[in-house]
Amino acid sequence: MNDIVTPLFIVFLGDYFGGMHMENGNEISNVCDETLWEVEADVYWCYNKVLSGLLNHYIPEMPGIRQNIEFLEKLVRRVDYDLCDHFKTE
Repeated sequence: MNDIVTPLFIVFLGDYFGGMHMENGNEISNVCDETLWEVEADVYWCYNKVLSGLLNHYIPEMPGIRQNIEFLEKLVRRVDYDLCDHFKTE
C-alpha cells in the first residue's frame, strides 16, 4: 500500500512547492493543514482508482484475470488461428 501511496503523495505535494523535490521531508512542516487535506483527498481518489482496477484480479475466482485471458485468447485466435489451436491442445 505504501509503495503506491507515497509516490502519489510526493507528486501531489510537490505541486504545491512548484515542482521542487522534497528529498528530506523537512519542507512538509511548512505546509498548512488545508493543503495537506487537499493532497490527502487527491491521493485517496487516485489510490481508489488504482485499487478498483486491480480488485477483480485478487478476489475469489479472479474474474479480472479470467477476462484478460479470454480477451488474449480471442486476440490470438484472430491473428493466428493455428497458434491458438496449438495452445488449446497443449
